[in-house]
This record gives sequence, structure tokens and C-alpha cells, in this order.
Amino acid sequence: MDRLRETFEAFWTEYGSTGATNETLAQWNSIRIEFQKLGLSLPSDYNGTPFNGVVSLMLSAKYGRPFGYRHERLIQVAHTAFDHYKQFLLPFGWALQAYGHQAVLDSQDTKGNWAKRRKEIREGIATKDPKYLLNTEFDLLIGFLVPKIKDKLSEDEDVDCDEVNWE
Repeated sequence: MDRLRETFEAFWTEYGSTGATNETLAQWNSIRIEFQKLGLSLPSDYNGTPFNGVVSLMLSAKYGRPFGYRHERLIQVAHTAFDHYKQFLLPFGWALQAYGHQAVLDSQDTKGNWAKRRKEIREGIATKDPKYLLNTEFDLLIGFLVPKIKDKLSEDEDVDCDEVNWE
């Protein structure tokens, strides 16, 4: 499984932020076949929304740098998550913590905008605002790519917002 994870991440490093070509789609289809053998289904188009964004968010959190985005800093990825992927902020936060990259965001938040957004996220999760309700559509894939948070993904949906240090 580590080999397949490495193959996926190598593909994503090279092509995650690029358009599909016949060559990249052929490589992607080979990866899809290997994932199917594990019971994991991948879409035919790796550039589709929200799939591409969710994978890029989770790998960025895992590695503490933009992964699959053309951003220069992790803070830009966090703002993208807030602006477009609110339902995936909780696993994004879990991955940041599990892989020790929360401090990267803190150091890059020179204007304090992310700190304000973390407060809003915390309140949204605590009040069960529908915008922040956890989307579990990609849990199996996220658990495979980001194994340190796999157990959290399978927990009850009634999530305690204290599980992520959004302060």
C-alpha cells in the first residue's frame, strides 16, 4: 500500500495542478486500476471538482506545503479550503495537527486573517452550521492518503470542535 500511496503522490506532484492530456489520463487510469483492486474508487478525471481540491488540500496538510496547487505558501491553501471546501476543513485541520504543520500556518498568518477564520470555523462547527458539516464522500481515499487521521474519519459525525486546535 505504501508503494501505491507513493505512486499516487508522485503523480499528484507532477500533474495535480495541470490539465489532463492523453498521457496523464493513461497514467491516471493505471493508478485507478490499482486503487480498484483495494476497493477504492477514483474518478475518471483527476481534475474534477471537488475531487482535485480535496486531494490537494489533504496532501498539502500532510506535507506542510502546497501540493497540487500553484500556491507558494500553505496559508494560501488554507484560505482556499475556507473559501471553497468548508466541508473538508475538519479533516484538513486533523491532518495539519497529525503531521505537525499547524505552526507553519501560524507563522505565515502575518495579517491575522487565518486566526479570524479559525474562530469562524470553530463557531460554525460548534453550532453545526451546514456549511461546515463534514462531507464524508472521500473518507476512504483521505484515510488511505493521510493514514494518521484514518481513525478520526470513521468516527461518529457528531464531532467535537475541540478536536482541532482552531484557536
